[in-house]
Amino acid sequence: MLEAIIGHLKKLYKDKRGVSNVLVIMLGLILITIAVANVVLWNYQMNQLDWEKAQEKIEITYFSDKSPWFNSNAEYILEMGQCISGTYEDTWHPKDNAYQTFVEESDINNALISASPSEYMILGSTRYIDGSVDDLKDDDNIYLTFGSYSSESLTGIFGNSANGTGYTSVLRNQMYGSLFVSPSAYITAKSISFFGCSSVGTRNVKCMIVRHIDMQIIAITEPLSISTTLQWWTATFSSPPTLEPNTEYVLMIIPNNHIKFYYTDGFANQGHYDTSNNYNSPSNPTDSQHNDYQYCIYCTYEMDLEHRVEIEFRGNVTLASWTQITLAVDSSSTSDTVTAVFQLYDYQAGRYSEVGEDGYASSIIGTNDFLLTKNITSNINRYIDYNGEWRLKVTCVKSTSTSFNFKADLIELKFSIQNDSDFTLSIIGEFTANIRNFLPSSIRFINVSLRVKASDNFEALILKAYNQISRQRDIIAQIDISSAFKYYNVTLPDWQNYIDNNGTLKLIITDSGPDATQTTIYLDFFGVQIIFNGVLVSIRNIGVTTVHIVSIWVINATHHIRYEENRFLNSGETAYYIREDIYWPKGIYMVKVTTGAGNIAVSLIK
Repeated sequence: MLEAIIGHLKKLYKDKRGVSNVLVIMLGLILITIAVANVVLWNYQMNQLDWEKAQEKIEITYFSDKSPWFNSNAEYILEMGQCISGTYEDTWHPKDNAYQTFVEESDINNALISASPSEYMILGSTRYIDGSVDDLKDDDNIYLTFGSYSSESLTGIFGNSANGTGYTSVLRNQMYGSLFVSPSAYITAKSISFFGCSSVGTRNVKCMIVRHIDMQIIAITEPLSISTTLQWWTATFSSPPTLEPNTEYVLMIIPNNHIKFYYTDGFANQGHYDTSNNYNSPSNPTDSQHNDYQYCIYCTYEMDLEHRVEIEFRGNVTLASWTQITLAVDSSSTSDTVTAVFQLYDYQAGRYSEVGEDGYASSIIGTNDFLLTKNITSNINRYIDYNGEWRLKVTCVKSTSTSFNFKADLIELKFSIQNDSDFTLSIIGEFTANIRNFLPSSIRFINVSLRVKASDNFEALILKAYNQISRQRDIIAQIDISSAFKYYNVTLPDWQNYIDNNGTLKLIITDSGPDATQTTIYLDFFGVQIIFNGVLVSIRNIGVTTVHIVSIWVINATHHIRYEENRFLNSGETAYYIREDIYWPKGIYMVKVTTGAGNIAVSLIK
């Protein structure tokens, strides 16, 4: 090609039209170069797109108008009956040859009354914090709360209580004092005393406590009038402050005129003084200077040694030939290792029950709820008066300088009559559904499903749900079970009434009533499922680059429908959301998700 170009140039040299031909050739070369560059660029771009597409990888992790099943995450609570085999985990998956087995037990409570307090009386200096007696009817994390009071304390001082011989002449608007460390517990400062006198006549003095770390005034006493008599003078606080343990404080004075303030030897920089303050409105002495004096000044304080809560609860019960009282108290504290004592009033003895007696119980409670139960089977009538009244005194005590709160969640007395000929069953399960990820409008209803059988064909089970609004157990279904495993599905009406703020639903299985036959119940599956207005979609990006989801296809034998999508997912991210517009087909269908780069994730739904 080069030889041809040279030949043309030689020819052009002789040709009159040589210049024009050169221009034509040069333009041709430029066009060839552009075409080759475009081909190279297009090839690069295609390779880049192929590389990006190869890096994308997505998967459909969930696609349904129903949520996954939510099962009990703890052992079932047995109000009546016994578990003879299996655990709650055996009720998570049906038809897996694993189930939990329960047997009815003798109904000692077939003549049963549950009584909660109708009123309370605060004892001592206990403080009411929050709640009402209605909050004691159920174990639902809603509390009646009381605050403790100081039931034992000691008085002490910190500072310098020695009589010094040297003194500093403190003038008007000057602030003087020394650094000291508070005791190793919280204290309440009651007063400040200092050793000194007026130079002439009477002078007014204010004392103050200054936090050393930032030289902020914590509290100022009432003004104190002093004379020329050298002695200890004491000024009190109108609002006594609480001081932190093991904390450096500067105890200081400020006079309205010249006084003498005595000292002893101190350590380096123990003395603090500010010569330009203001008696009428003392300000933080942040520009204090130092000396080595330990001024004769100290703080008198009170230190709490013990805090306690005392309350008496009262209720009523119908008079009958009761054979057992079961006391149940579910409670906690805002502090650990609090000793809680529960005493039923003994009407025959005219006092509260004492240690070793049936009506006395105690426990150590902390920040987590603790359920105490106590059965009383003898001398029942000692704890009920002739009008059916009963009383329970609760005392919580801790050796501490810090106040705490007592939180009562459930206080209940169950009165029962023994009848060994009848058998019954009552099981409570708690199911936490992940409803907080969804708008209430996207939830159509909640489905409860059981797979269960009995040892005979004569039992009927009652399914109840705890109503968070009425605080009652609502019957939602009666199930006639047989000796063969069967599924039973129940739609929960007004589901918002039964779900608490944590998404927890409390379900209760009981039999229809005590009978003479002791029945065994085999529970293979027990779960809760959310049914949506639309479809719950879950897509996960398992590739290394960000992907752009552009469409969702739903395909079956009769429909091939495309739904627009515009969602970006970073690497490792999962999208979990409701699409209320997606048509939910019947039978077998396929879901296809596509990205902007052309990648596809497919899931076959049966």
